[in-house]
Amino acid sequence: MKQTIIFIVLIIILYFINIIIKKNNNKEYTFLSFEHTNIYRGLATLMIIISHVGSAYGTRITTPLGGVGVAIFLISAGFGLNESYKKSKGKNFWTKKIFRVFFPYLLLICIDIIIDIVMKESISIPSYWYIGFIFFWYFVFYLLIKIPKIYDKKYIILGIISICVFAFTPEIQSEQAISFTLGIYISDKLKNNEKLLKNRTYIFLIILGITLLIIKQIPVVRNIQNNLIWNIIQLIMKLSFAFLIILLTYKYQKVFTNIMLKILGNASFEFYIVHYSRLLNLVNSENYILGMMLFVIFTFILSELLYIITKKVKKEIEYKLSKNEIKLY
Repeated sequence: MKQTIIFIVLIIILYFINIIIKKNNNKEYTFLSFEHTNIYRGLATLMIIISHVGSAYGTRITTPLGGVGVAIFLISAGFGLNESYKKSKGKNFWTKKIFRVFFPYLLLICIDIIIDIVMKESISIPSYWYIGFIFFWYFVFYLLIKIPKIYDKKYIILGIISICVFAFTPEIQSEQAISFTLGIYISDKLKNNEKLLKNRTYIFLIILGITLLIIKQIPVVRNIQNNLIWNIIQLIMKLSFAFLIILLTYKYQKVFTNIMLKILGNASFEFYIVHYSRLLNLVNSENYILGMMLFVIFTFILSELLYIITKKVKKEIEYKLSKNEIKLY
């Protein structure tokens, strides 16, 4: 518990240092613009990292942060895909997904294998449930836009699939059953809805999320984990907090606009896969303060390295294909 608090304090210090040194030319962003989504993805990344560090130190207090962060990722994915489809009609759909998800993951696997060989250890390949889960939703969306006339009925299909995911998958996926679909709905129905930005919306989400979080702590409720009721509580609670964070990062832009969140948002997937690999072992060293610092430093360096390499390779391929007027949207 003590180590987790110290790590959170360390992150808060870094966060406010970034606020202090931020440039004065930061412009206000519009609701659900690229700048806005980048900020709340960065905050989601930070929440997931804190959650995993807390678990590494043996505390469950930070656990809800991870689920809320993943919900934000999935909402952002659904929103982004639907917005992109409106502009490009799904052109080069899988190319972008490979470069955004599979390519940095492949690079990380190669790095891990090299480390195992150098250290003369048995080769282990890192696996992440989220990668398979997000590709599942990518595939669902791809079918929606490629099968004629099915896109217009997407909410019926997405609703049925979400129910199946909720009913037949493990808790970690069940509680995210409608996050991706919510992102698409926000793109279609809520993007320009000014009513969402009213104070009563914030109050409602805060009360709903905190109420369900308190209910979760009741012993009788905790004894029914993996039960239908438990999963419903988890799903609604995490979606409430996720949507609340999306709204708050827009309303309080001066608090959330800083270099740290922008960096985390740009390379959110890289930070996700890197921090949860062998680097997480650093926080359990005997000198945990030093371990925390090394964890933060190495996570930042490796994540940015993967992001830069991926971006550079993508640009090179775009350049080579430019003669054929093909662009990786």
